[in-house]
Amino acid sequence: MQSPVYALLVTLAVIKSAEAHDQAAEAITNLCKEDDYLQAATDHLSGLISPVTAAIAELKALQKAWQIAERQATTADSRCLYTALIAKATSEITEAETQLESDRSTINNARFLIERQRGILSAAYQASKFQIKDAAGGNDGNGKGGTAIDLKFETKVGDTEACAQTKAGTRPNYGNAIPAVTKLTKLKLTKVEDIHKLTQKDKNALTSMTSGCPQTSNLRTLNTALESCNVGATAAAVWTYTPATTHTSSAETHIFKDDADTTTCHSSLDNVDASKPLHEQLAQALCNALKVKPRIPNTLKTQTGETLANDDIVLLSVRNCNPKFQTIADITSADQTKGLKEFTKKLLRNARKLKKTFITSLQVTNAQTRMESKTESKKIEELVKPKSLAATISHLEGEQIKREVATAKKSTNTATDFKKVEEKCKDKPIEESKNEDFCEFKEGKYQVKMNTGT
Repeated sequence: MQSPVYALLVTLAVIKSAEAHDQAAEAITNLCKEDDYLQAATDHLSGLISPVTAAIAELKALQKAWQIAERQATTADSRCLYTALIAKATSEITEAETQLESDRSTINNARFLIERQRGILSAAYQASKFQIKDAAGGNDGNGKGGTAIDLKFETKVGDTEACAQTKAGTRPNYGNAIPAVTKLTKLKLTKVEDIHKLTQKDKNALTSMTSGCPQTSNLRTLNTALESCNVGATAAAVWTYTPATTHTSSAETHIFKDDADTTTCHSSLDNVDASKPLHEQLAQALCNALKVKPRIPNTLKTQTGETLANDDIVLLSVRNCNPKFQTIADITSADQTKGLKEFTKKLLRNARKLKKTFITSLQVTNAQTRMESKTESKKIEELVKPKSLAATISHLEGEQIKREVATAKKSTNTATDFKKVEEKCKDKPIEESKNEDFCEFKEGKYQVKMNTGT
């Protein structure tokens, strides 16, 4: 005898399995609800990409702003930290864009096939309005000798249809079954070859016959239905139409292995290719798209000095940039990088300080730029567009080059002056040089004093 605990566990497993499948998909009872669900699937898949592209755009803007901040930083420590942040942002962007390219291809394929399926549903919806009626040109008994007649019919678009379509731009009425696309494991899909099933059931009731008509049902042909019927002058024919309101598929198309396993596509999809029916291609594409786990890059807003101090890209950048740490041979060595990590952690600090110092400060910090003949000061975050960025970076670089040229010129002048004094002191007799304040007697001869400041 099974224990109550075992029975309870089995019951819970059944309930969990049932909950794993999207109940909204279970509620697809007609083609309109199928169309609504496919719209929800499209929205869900589109939403997978949006956070990634937004984060990449934010990182790219920060990356450009940091390039400006790095150019105008006044200390080597600050410049090197900006260099490290730029490198880290570049790494995050590169990895995210590489993954995004693959994910977007998978998701776009599913969205493309969803739109094809919705095109079929649109055609099926129109087909559900079709009705048969007497031909506008009437029936034909001409030349039949009074013993025969040609009955002629034509199709028309009626006023009733299989279901009520959701109007464009409005939210479908899902009732209590709100789509949870992440739980989708199987789905009713209308097949192209089943569209004819949605045409209306047409009936032409012939009444007021005089006698002789069969009095049984299931008469397969018009001949058997009218066999022995005697048509009198008062006979009447009335058309009635009944829309096909239920879904054409009695069974669902499987997407995942089962309700409990949404990591493996259903075995029926193993050999699906472009030659297979659309509903199978769509099921396979949905499986692949729903397995996508987008990589949202870290915008560094929530990073801490502790985290970044243990990041190889950050450590490598600071090590190579800052002369204090250029003697470190191995950035993976805990012993060698102890000081480097402490330095990085101290300057970047906690997430709040890091965000304030290196991110939000860009909103209030100005940089010199030159778009026209004169330089002007603008907030860094206003200078990240391509032309503004180019103007700012090149201007700041130009200013740095000017400073370097001035320093080099000063060093050259100093060296030249020293050479002149050295020539003046060299080999002079004592009586000529003893009163010169730039000379001193040393090592048996007069030479330039090293403390004269020259």
